[in-house]
Amino acid sequence: MVQVTATIMMGLHIIIVPLLALGADQVSKGNSARSTWSRKIRAIHLDEVHHPDKIAQVRRYLLNMGRSQTLIIVASPQSLLPKLPWNKLLLDCAHKRNLLKGVYVDEYHLFASFGSSFRPEFEESGRHFISKLFNPCPIPPGYDFPSYLAMSASMNTRALRDGQAHTKIYIDRKQFFWSPPIKFRRRELKVTMDLIQPKQVGRSVFG
Repeated sequence: MVQVTATIMMGLHIIIVPLLALGADQVSKGNSARSTWSRKIRAIHLDEVHHPDKIAQVRRYLLNMGRSQTLIIVASPQSLLPKLPWNKLLLDCAHKRNLLKGVYVDEYHLFASFGSSFRPEFEESGRHFISKLFNPCPIPPGYDFPSYLAMSASMNTRALRDGQAHTKIYIDRKQFFWSPPIKFRRRELKVTMDLIQPKQVGRSVFG
């Protein structure tokens, strides 16, 4: 889903993943994606950026990134805390430059349950990062709120309640889509999106 969205919407897309191996898979898929409307899509995993030279390289890219570029950032909740450099930099990209197009929380049920038990960083990332993207105070002039997608194959009432408590993002139950596992067939999934630009509308269907 994220790769489909990123190929259509130019800008910054942030995937929050609780599992590092899952993040590595997302980066691999992101770097292999191609877009008709933007330059080559790049994908990076913040948890794999440790060397000072690499950190400086990513910072320069973000500071110079234009709206015609597409970057997928995969990050664990702990990498987005205020004590690390990415927190302020990514919030600035969103609030001051309107680069952020989408925020995606993968394995949402783990985000919720871990934040309630032995991984307080999950709850802290919701309070210090996610909530500031969707509940900024004050709202920056001309701020374009990003899309938000919470994904889980194990969505239930508790995960929904705990996740909302951590992120302060309350979503109407009618906006959640789910089906019983016996009916869930990924090979039958089709995603339809409309790309709306000045004076033209492009429609793409991905199977």
